[in-house]
Amino acid sequence: IGKHVQDAKRLVFLLKKGTSVSQLFKNYLGYPTSKTTKVIEQGLVLQNRTTLNMNRHLKKGSELILYTSQSIYSPIHTTLNNLIHSENDTHLIMNKPPGIPTLSVRDNITDNLLYITKHTQKRSITSSPLLVTSRLDTGTSGLVVFARNKKFQTDYNNALGKRQVKKMYQTVVGGWSDFHERWNQFPQKLEHFVGPRNDGSVLSPMPPSKSFYFDDADIHVVPKKTFQKPPKMDYSIHKSIDFPRECILNIKSVSRVSPSDTPLKYFTPSFAEMVAHQPDTRLLTIQLITGRTHQIRLQMEASGLFIIGDSTYSCPDHLIENQNHLALACTYLNFVHPDTKE
Repeated sequence: IGKHVQDAKRLVFLLKKGTSVSQLFKNYLGYPTSKTTKVIEQGLVLQNRTTLNMNRHLKKGSELILYTSQSIYSPIHTTLNNLIHSENDTHLIMNKPPGIPTLSVRDNITDNLLYITKHTQKRSITSSPLLVTSRLDTGTSGLVVFARNKKFQTDYNNALGKRQVKKMYQTVVGGWSDFHERWNQFPQKLEHFVGPRNDGSVLSPMPPSKSFYFDDADIHVVPKKTFQKPPKMDYSIHKSIDFPRECILNIKSVSRVSPSDTPLKYFTPSFAEMVAHQPDTRLLTIQLITGRTHQIRLQMEASGLFIIGDSTYSCPDHLIENQNHLALACTYLNFVHPDTKE
C-alpha cells in the first residue's frame, strides 16, 4: 500500500502492487471473504471512482475506496404501482417521492427509484430494461422518465438538449418579508451562469485538476449580466462537465400557499398548515428551460429566496421538517413521442 487514508465515512487505498480486493481487505481490515462480498454487493467499494460489482484483481497504482458507512434514505411507503404515472413499450413515467435518489449514489446502489423499480416489480412490462434519461434531486418529488430501449433514451435526451421537452415545477418559497412589493419588480425570466464557487462575483474557470469534484459546496451562480468569460483553458480532462453553464427558468405564476398544494403533499398536515400560514411564503409555478444540477434551488437562493425544506440553500431550521424533503415538485412534462409523433 502506498497510502491509506481514513475519514469518518471512507477508507482510501492507493496500491503499490497488484492484489485482489478480498486479499487487501483481509490483510488490512481482517475481513473474511463473506464480508468483502457483502460490502461489494452493497455498492460500498469503488475502484478508480467506479463501483465494483465483484471481487477482482487490482492493478498496481489503483485507487480503492471503501465506504465504512452507508447513506440511508427514506423507504417508499407505498407500492410502486401507485407511483407509476404512465407506461408503454418505450418508456415509463413515475411519480418519484422525496427522500430517495432517482439513481444510485456512490455509497448506496440499492436505495434508489431506478433500482427498486427494476428489482421489485412483478409486472411483465417493467421487466424490460430501464434506462436513465434525467433525474430529480433526492429531496425533489414528481415526474421522472425512464426509457425502455436505447432508441427512446437517445431521442428523449436529444429533445432535452434541444429544449423540446416542456418541464413545469411547483415550489413553495420564502425569504421576502415584503413579497408583494418585491414581486412587482421581480423579472419573470431568470438567467444565470453556474460553475465552481468563487470568492468574487464572476465565475472562475474550473481548476485544471483531475481530482476536481463538482459537489454542493462548489456550486456558484452569478447573474447573466455580470458574467465575464473566463480565460481560455483546456477542458478536455473534464469532458462530462462543460463550464460555464447557462441557467434559464421562467416564473409563470405566484400565489398564496395552501396546505394541499402539490409541493407540500409529502409533509405532515400540521407542518403544511404552518408553512401555509407564514406571511412570506408563496407558491411558484416555474417552467424550467435548462436543466442544471440544483438549478431551481440555486436560482431561488441567488434571488434572495429559499425553498421550504432546503437546508443546503438557506432555509431556516423551523421550516425544515425532514432533511431530504423539499417543497419542490416536477408537476408537468410535455414532449413529442419520437416514434408516434404524438
